[in-house]
Amino acid sequence: MKYLLPAILVLSTTVCFTSATLSSEPAPAEARSAKTCGDPTTALPLYRMFQATVPARAYEIDASIITANIAKSGWALETVSAMAFASQKESTVPFYHLTNSALRANFWTINTTERDTAVRAGYTVGADLTYIYPTQICGSVPFYRASGSANRDNVYTTSEAEYLQFVGQGFLDMGVAGYVLPFNAIQCA
Repeated sequence: MKYLLPAILVLSTTVCFTSATLSSEPAPAEARSAKTCGDPTTALPLYRMFQATVPARAYEIDASIITANIAKSGWALETVSAMAFASQKESTVPFYHLTNSALRANFWTINTTERDTAVRAGYTVGADLTYIYPTQICGSVPFYRASGSANRDNVYTTSEAEYLQFVGQGFLDMGVAGYVLPFNAIQCA
């Protein structure tokens, strides 16, 4: 019996994190419309991984890719950065993943001009598309971008404090990469 309460707490925490959904309540003064917004209950956690040897960060919603990267390539899971969509939803745009294996560099962008310039410079567009909002609508929040040396370590975060911390450490201030739904474990259903 003395192990029953800890087991229940672990189980409820696990269920909470694996079934995280966003609150269906609209943001203040902003109503969700099926004509303008993706259904927030279909958004998935966008995980941030870190590989210290490069250093580099990667962002992924596919759990099988995350598991494979951690197992074979020395990546460590850092956090859930945000909630994003695995397929195109109303008002979302592709969040392109660009990689350059020769430079061991990668970054993500919704900007097609930046994407095309990177492709001309030797980057390739990954098949692992994620979809986010290009403007702050539907309860979304800014997804800040700070770039480390030679585009190797790019940080994307919804936390302005974390973003400013990286900029203070010498990362380039790249502004807002797009808009995502916030991840909040308290909103577990």
